[in-house]
Amino acid sequence: MTEKLKKMGISLPEGFSVGYCRKVVNPVEGTGLSGWGNENVRVSTEILDDICVTCTALSDGEKVFLFYTCDVVGINNATGKIALERIEERYGITPEHIVLGATHTHTGPSVNSPKAPGIEEYRPRFYDALDAITEQALRDLAPATATVGRSNTQSLNYVRRYLSKKDGSYLGNWPVPQDPDEACHETLPDTTLQVIRFAREGKKDVLMVNWQCHPCSNNLAGEKRSQVSPDWVAPFRETVEEKLDVHFAYHQGACGNLVSSTHIICEKNNVQYKRKGKELYYYTKKALESSFPVSVGKFASLRDEFVALRNPDWMQRMGATADRETLYLNVLSIGDIAFATAPLEWHDTCGRSVREGSPFRMTFVCGYSNGYQGYVPAAFCWENGGYEVKKTHFVRGTGEKIAQRHMQMLTELYEK
Repeated sequence: MTEKLKKMGISLPEGFSVGYCRKVVNPVEGTGLSGWGNENVRVSTEILDDICVTCTALSDGEKVFLFYTCDVVGINNATGKIALERIEERYGITPEHIVLGATHTHTGPSVNSPKAPGIEEYRPRFYDALDAITEQALRDLAPATATVGRSNTQSLNYVRRYLSKKDGSYLGNWPVPQDPDEACHETLPDTTLQVIRFAREGKKDVLMVNWQCHPCSNNLAGEKRSQVSPDWVAPFRETVEEKLDVHFAYHQGACGNLVSSTHIICEKNNVQYKRKGKELYYYTKKALESSFPVSVGKFASLRDEFVALRNPDWMQRMGATADRETLYLNVLSIGDIAFATAPLEWHDTCGRSVREGSPFRMTFVCGYSNGYQGYVPAAFCWENGGYEVKKTHFVRGTGEKIAQRHMQMLTELYEK
């Protein structure tokens, strides 16, 4: 790696350093949009908010970790493989040192489906943008220290699965129940927002934020949902950068069952997406006010090929013959800080168990990262069924097994 970087005129500073770059990569009119399951039909008409790709580069003087967050619904194995191969070929940075994630906006351009309109034009631009921000983030490396903090976002996200208060029966995801006396949420949501602030010498600080909530506001993108936006991630980014004078990177958590609005329980928070982003700034500020310094020692990482059994019902519907699928799990540690990736639309109880069971002082659980294989509901959801259970590729209990594997890997890194 270092030899390739030296040939490009890039040298790693001694000790811990952080670099950052973001690039706008908006689609042209007529490009296919992902989200709501119809990326081969919906096409872009106008840009409401910029679609961005972001790279945060971290170095301990010997190794480099790259953290990407992209304003798309997800990056599947095939698309991600090409991106990772390009990064490794040019920079010598291997996949176990990379988190390639998505914010999971439902009004962003498609980068996966070969049938999506305009993808042959858009996908090369997407790859080129990832390449460009990688180089600039590496050139931007500067010595840094780290502080971490948390806050509770309370009523800003909700479990979208509903139960009857009368008999406990499952009422579904849609249509949303209207009467709070008749319905309740299946579980309480994971409302923890986490921040890592990297204070850099002579350069603007970098702020990484980890939270879990679907960016799929129903009041966004017009009647045909054809206007392009990262959803509340865009005003969240803009407000944080304006108020705090930092670079911002949002890393989606485990939000397969969490949304940012509801029609029961505290209906006043069913708000416009721009207000949602501004409200999240308040909780980010609270997390920073209670933050504390952590060590950023030598880097370590593990990458696991987790073999998941496929759901027979899904196999029958899709005509699939292989009864298992390989999922790539990464865990990375930077002193007291750790990151765990899941290439899934994971339910929040699974992600929360990893964060709360981790031995590190701060653990980001990054969903929709290093692949995208759809829903993995918590095991108890099978009793009730519902949309996510019908859509999942995998058998019951897969989410919990992945969480267990994550915790084993995190413990192994910690003990080293």
